[in-house]
Amino acid sequence: MFNPTRPTTGIGKHLSDAEFEEFNQITYDKIRAMKSLPKLQRLEQYMREEGFTQTAELARKMVIELGGHDSCPNQSEPQFADMDAEFDEFLKNFDSWQATVKGADHNLRGLQQSKGTDGSNLQFTYESVICFSRCCAVTT
Repeated sequence: MFNPTRPTTGIGKHLSDAEFEEFNQITYDKIRAMKSLPKLQRLEQYMREEGFTQTAELARKMVIELGGHDSCPNQSEPQFADMDAEFDEFLKNFDSWQATVKGADHNLRGLQQSKGTDGSNLQFTYESVICFSRCCAVTT
């Protein structure tokens, strides 16, 4: 069983033994079931001081849902903005890659339906398909 050491500073120093133990055994469901704003605010502060940011953020969101004051407005927005920018860049690269692949696939399908100069079906080798796909990737 997890047996944390009580902090000597911060809010953890001032929690009752019962609340200290409760906070150290907290789960998502228990946080969602909490209705006491002061208790949620203490939980948020304690978790933030102890470095459990995700748990602190959940407690903060519960405080806001229950009509309480947001203890750190705009705190999480910059990190989400960075993540949004990173994800936007990923999507842009993915869209570009997807367009290249679709273009190469379209061109290959057209070639597969083509006939040779003598009217026979064209035969493709692995090497010719790889060469063709490299050429398409460069030209599209």
